[in-house]
Amino acid sequence: MAFATAGYVAVLPDYLGLGDSAGVHPYHHARSHATTGVDALRAARRFCTANGILLNDQLFLCGYSQGGYAAMAVLRELEQFHTEEFPITAAATMAGAYDLSGVTTDDFLSDRPMPSPYYFALLLAAYQEIYGLAPTLPDLLTPPYDTTLPPLLQGQRTGVKSTPGCRPCPRRS
Repeated sequence: MAFATAGYVAVLPDYLGLGDSAGVHPYHHARSHATTGVDALRAARRFCTANGILLNDQLFLCGYSQGGYAAMAVLRELEQFHTEEFPITAAATMAGAYDLSGVTTDDFLSDRPMPSPYYFALLLAAYQEIYGLAPTLPDLLTPPYDTTLPPLLQGQRTGVKSTPGCRPCPRRS
């Protein structure tokens, strides 16, 4: 809303597997984020043309946390395959997990207590769905997690711990 109130056309792609789309969310899968970002930019351009909204030649990409990772994936996609269609003015990709095969893997394999271990579970579930690392997700997990973890990844949970006497926040529609 901040960008829109400043006169920018803001495009926020819906991540696959979240919102109204079916399937497992491809968490931190660059190609999935990149293609949804390009599709959203094309849709926004068509919408603006159809509704008489003038666009200039500037394109800014930004994102924070998973959005930073997604914006970086879109940036790479645009630079490699869509330079004529979408020239980029600037990008600000912040606080993303950009080095999954290095820093993230080292952290995952370390003995450090994880403050939010569900990120690794989401990543494993997504990569299992995309790459078929094993016959099923439970095959990648040791007991008791092979039976307790998969049901928690069905899109009905948040990372917020519940407090006795508190009700979950209502979902936005």
